[in-house]
Order: sequence, then structure tokens, then C-alpha cells
Amino acid sequence: MSGKIMRWFTKKNILFGALILSIVTIPLENNWNSWALVLFCIAAIIQQPIAESIKRLKNDGYWKISALFFLWLVTTWFWDTSGGFSEKYVEANAIFLFGPIAMAVIPRISPARMMLAMHAFIAAIVIVCIICLIKSTIEYQETQDYRFFFYHYLGNQMGLNAIYLSNYCIACIIWLLYYAFIYTGPKVFKLNIYVSIGICVFLFLMMFFLSSKFSLALITLFLLLMVLYIGRKRKSLIKAVLILGLTGIVSVVLVKNLHYLNWRIAETKLKRYSGSQDDQNGLALRITTWTTAIELIKERPLLGYGLKGTNDALLEKYIEKKFNMGIPERYNSHNQFLEITLKSGLIGLLIFLTMMGVLFFSALRRADFLLMFTLIHFILVSQVEGTLEVQQELTFYTFFLLLFYYHPINRSLKKDETGSSSKRLFGHSHL
Repeated sequence: MSGKIMRWFTKKNILFGALILSIVTIPLENNWNSWALVLFCIAAIIQQPIAESIKRLKNDGYWKISALFFLWLVTTWFWDTSGGFSEKYVEANAIFLFGPIAMAVIPRISPARMMLAMHAFIAAIVIVCIICLIKSTIEYQETQDYRFFFYHYLGNQMGLNAIYLSNYCIACIIWLLYYAFIYTGPKVFKLNIYVSIGICVFLFLMMFFLSSKFSLALITLFLLLMVLYIGRKRKSLIKAVLILGLTGIVSVVLVKNLHYLNWRIAETKLKRYSGSQDDQNGLALRITTWTTAIELIKERPLLGYGLKGTNDALLEKYIEKKFNMGIPERYNSHNQFLEITLKSGLIGLLIFLTMMGVLFFSALRRADFLLMFTLIHFILVSQVEGTLEVQQELTFYTFFLLLFYYHPINRSLKKDETGSSSKRLFGHSHL
């Protein structure tokens, strides 16, 4: 027995264990996830001789762009309008330096293990959702306040913003459908198709309780495209349309009967924030943060305000505009591309867009569904959220984007190939 245990502790298995820990701790305590990421980076370093790791890094272009982005963010210390920033601001962005390096130097993660890793995340999110519902039920029994089943009241039962948890649910639903109906590669296990659909239904319903309007719009769009594609692929378009019709009817019924969600939707109007009466109008709040960010960018377009100075500059503008909702919470701009421009200027934005461009063209050339979906999901959410401003979203998007980029599950790719788009774009080979 002890011999079997010892045989498990190979370098590759240690790496895979660290990968799983990094993934399942994303929705949990930030410190747990931080230590898991540190462990993953250490496990990556010991996978092979340093000389081989250096060779891989020399032949990869993506990590260099990401490292340049990180260094540019750090460099903003010299002109940060607050007078500088502490190391915590550097640590918060360290994944742009160490994440790509770790993913580039490790051996190719097999499609089977990728499947296990993704289902580990799905399992973690299902458990998180169940715990949230149980805690809310206990709170409701004590207070008779039905709001505990909705929005941030529900997500905060596990220390999560409702929008973050909704985005996790979106990814899990799409991954489950992908593995159930599209993926044809090797599988470690075969999840019963009805179990997969059942989990999708549970997470879909959970999203209505979480009441994130934009997330519900996104899952509607993604499901429409996904189900139609699956129907066409399986020559069952009529069945696909019927499923979409049933889903639409259920959605309308839920919106009409879940009073909190119905109220949130009714409160959303296309207008500027004009006082406390608009505190629940997410669109009005965002229009204010977006226009404020644009005004500030016009004043310092090239270099920006720095990692700390950005929030201070936004706060000053909020006070000037009497944007009372954004002052105590020190709202960011609620658009990641505006946020990057505020922090690091148009130069930083250009580097970041280059990073996104490499991922996009790599996904396009490989016909890589997982990378393309995750990238589109990230870009769309980034229009209304600071997706890289809080660890639980920063790690979720960056980690999975890097994982899918460096370790694609396409069966046609060579076994140990990583960062294949870097080879084409920068003229190097990883092999």
C-alpha cells in the first residue's frame, strides 16, 4: 500500500495535484488560492532541468509579452499620481509574470487530465452553490427575509460576488455541454449525459437566483449558439429549437415569478445616475463610472495614473460629481479596458490588446473551442466589470486562458507541443 502511495508522488502527479488545488480554490479564500498558485509554480519549476525550462522560455513568445505588460504596470510606480504604491499592488498582478512562465515550461497536460481539472472546477462550483443555498435557507428560517436567496445576499454566503459566481456557472454549463455533445477526444470517465444536463439545469436555475442581469443575457446568448450548433452537428435542429423554446418559456416564468430579479430588471433604465433613486440601476451606475474614466483618460492618455493613483483619481471625480454610490465602495471603472488605460495609459492597453490578439488568432487557427469561448466570455464581461481587479475573477480568467492556450486538447496537435501560436507568430519552436 505504501509503495503505491510513493509511486503516486511523481513530479507529474505533484504538478497535477497543484493544478487541481489552484483550480478548486479559485472560488474560495483568496489566501488559499494564492498559496495553491505558489505551489503550482514551484511544481512547474521542478518538472525538468533548468536548462530545458530556459530553452522552452526562449522559444515562447507569449510569456514575454505578458511579462512586458507586468513590468509596464510596475513601472507606473514612477509616475503614479498618488506618489507611489506598495508591494501588494505588484503582487496582485504577479500572475501576468509567473503564470505564463509556469504554463510554458511544464510538459503538455494530456486532454484526459485537462478533462479531470475542468470537472474538478465544476464540482467545486456545484458544492459552493449548494452551500450558499443551505446557508441562505438557515438565514431565511431565522429572519423570514427572502432576499437571502438572491444576488449578493446569496453569493456572499461563500464570500463571493454574485456576478463572479454567475460567471463561474456560465463556464461550467458550457464546458459540460462541450464534453457531453462536442468533444470526441480521450476521456478519463464518461459522465452520464442526463447527469451533465441535470447539473447544467441546476446551475442555470442558480443564475436566476444570483440575479446578475448581464450574466443572464450572456448565458442566453451562449446557450442559443451552443444548442443550435449541437443540433446542427447532430442533425437535430428541430429538437434543438424545441429545447431552446422550452428554455425560453422557463426563463420568462422565472423572471416573472422571482420578485427580486423582476424588481432588479424593472429598475434598469438607460439614464445617467441622478441620486439614490438610481442605486439599483446598474446601467446608470456604469454609465457614470465609464464617463468618469473617459474624462480622466483624456487628461493623462499616454501613461495613465498608476496602480494606486487610478482609484484615487476616480474617487475625486466621484466626489466632485456627487456620485454617492461609488464613493464608499471606491468603485473602479467597471470596464477592464478602461481600467487598464487608466492605470497604464494607452501604452499599457496596447500591450494588453496584443496579448489578447495572440490568444484570439491562436484559438482561430487551432479551431480551439475552449480557448475561444473563454476569451470571448472574458472580453464581453470586461465591458461591464473590472475582471482583473479582484483575485477571484483575475485568477479564473487568466489561469484558464493560459491553461487552454498552452495545453490545448486538440487531438491533432503533437503530444508535447505548447504555445503553438507563439511558434507561428514569433518564428520559434517549443519542441
